[in-house]
Amino acid sequence: RGHVFPNITKEELDAKPGNNRKYMFNNVVSLNTNKDRKHLKGIIDKEIPKTVSTFVHYTKHWSPKYDPSHDYISQEQWKAVLLDSLFTLVPAGKNPECFRLWEALEAGSIPIVMNKQQAGCGDSFAPFREVDSPLIFLDKWEELPALINKLTNSATALKEMHERQQFLIPWYNDFKNRHYTKLTNLLIQQYNKLHSAKEIASKRP
Repeated sequence: RGHVFPNITKEELDAKPGNNRKYMFNNVVSLNTNKDRKHLKGIIDKEIPKTVSTFVHYTKHWSPKYDPSHDYISQEQWKAVLLDSLFTLVPAGKNPECFRLWEALEAGSIPIVMNKQQAGCGDSFAPFREVDSPLIFLDKWEELPALINKLTNSATALKEMHERQQFLIPWYNDFKNRHYTKLTNLLIQQYNKLHSAKEIASKRP
């Protein structure tokens, strides 16, 4: 993406619990990378009440550089939006899993993703389908208005999402540690196998 996402400190996260975030959700995307993004934009425009606090920003074309001439918001503004969003919509781009997913997790913003998979990508969200995963999976984007309506009309449902957001941060830290350990162990195993094979080969007459 031609940029390094700004670091988010623990102090910044602590200052932005779910009940202290300005936006119900954000949707910041380029519209040309996947037809689902235009479809989602239409749903938001037509079916999400204007009374719901959201941050939406669209660019017509994807660019590897965050340049105002491409209608991109700045990295710092994007960071601020994520920290102020209870949810981040993660529509597929060229792949189902995109940087937006990881940036949202870093900022403690609950990703909303769609179950639909793209040909050749397998199940990109398999690692996130744990029993206690705080991500929200929709079968289709048409389900989004009902979810938002429920949250805006039920204090109990909204409170549950605030609690879900607070759970997201330690869950994600544990998620990273577990997968880092898994990857490290795998690399060590492969190295040891390769090293053993070379030793055996060197001892052959």
